[in-house]
Amino acid sequence: MRPVRKAFTFLSHCLFYGLATYFMLGHTVYGLDTAGRLLLLSGIFLVVVYGLFEHILRSYGNIFSRLLAREAMLFGFPLSAAALLMQISSGGGALIFSLTVFSLGAWSFFAWRFLENRKRYEKRGAGPVPVDTCIKIPASIVRPGDAIGTGGAMARLLRQGVAHTECVIPWQGKLMLFSSWFEEGAFLNEVERILKPDPKYPNYLLQRRPPLNGEQIELMEYVVRAMREQNLQYRERLTRQRERLPRWLKNYLDKKFPVTGYDWLGRYTGRRAPDRWTCNVAYLEVMRRSCVDVVRLGHGAAGLRTGWLDFPNTEDLRGDPALHLVRNAELPALLAEGPPPVNLNQDIPDFEAQVEALTAESINIFDRAKARS
Repeated sequence: MRPVRKAFTFLSHCLFYGLATYFMLGHTVYGLDTAGRLLLLSGIFLVVVYGLFEHILRSYGNIFSRLLAREAMLFGFPLSAAALLMQISSGGGALIFSLTVFSLGAWSFFAWRFLENRKRYEKRGAGPVPVDTCIKIPASIVRPGDAIGTGGAMARLLRQGVAHTECVIPWQGKLMLFSSWFEEGAFLNEVERILKPDPKYPNYLLQRRPPLNGEQIELMEYVVRAMREQNLQYRERLTRQRERLPRWLKNYLDKKFPVTGYDWLGRYTGRRAPDRWTCNVAYLEVMRRSCVDVVRLGHGAAGLRTGWLDFPNTEDLRGDPALHLVRNAELPALLAEGPPPVNLNQDIPDFEAQVEALTAESINIFDRAKARS
């Protein structure tokens, strides 16, 4: 469904701005007068917001949903109002007049629902999160496969409550967090360090329901070990490559895009590289390699699976039906369950073969990407 939604939004924008340019050059379609052309442009965005009505309201915490709704209202209201004024002043046909009144009513209803929907959210940190979201997460309720959304630099940039993702994994008999950081690349963290209460940097927990099975949990640790090794090899390779560059170019790249193992290009495009990741792609990659079905993100700006100009957002993970946002009302029951057992069998059958298969897959992805470029 997400690729269809992306393609629908992209093509609708192309149609709107293409027709707007065509009309500004003095052309028309189907003999429409000026009021009719304005109404047609307004109608395009009206179809977009009502076609994505539930999605826009449900994903209000995502900056891109809010921008889409505000962009549509910014153009839709003035275009419909201008068309109505022109119809009244020129005494045009009843059909265009009726459609203009209808469009203004539709825009008013959408604006009312959009504003009412804001009451279901409250500002935490840099942006909105759903009311009653548990932002002080006890470390004892997290389980392998859960996703923790946190605030920080990206949240401030995107005006979201959270915009960084940590993946809960088993590690040497205890639970740890794995992610990709600007400063460190593929990085392990203590659960308590990330979950410490801080009103400026709220956290929320997306708990995987049903929980992962034993085989998936066992595999996760080895997957993360393989990913860290791949990331280390990428850093070493890129460091050697930069040593061969002119001094001024090397200094510039080191300042703007330091060799930390973080996927700086993926931060803006959403592409999935074999050996470096953003925080959200790192979570999805751990789950995918651990044989867990996860939401498909990064389809591309047009929903055509290009993976470009469509970086995965922490808020997008809430679209995964298996990830449940934990609310304050659920805490007593979750605390009563106690911490999850992490008694892992350290011997996975055919471990070497699995690592070899994962490495071959990553090399294959890299070769295909290189061939396309």
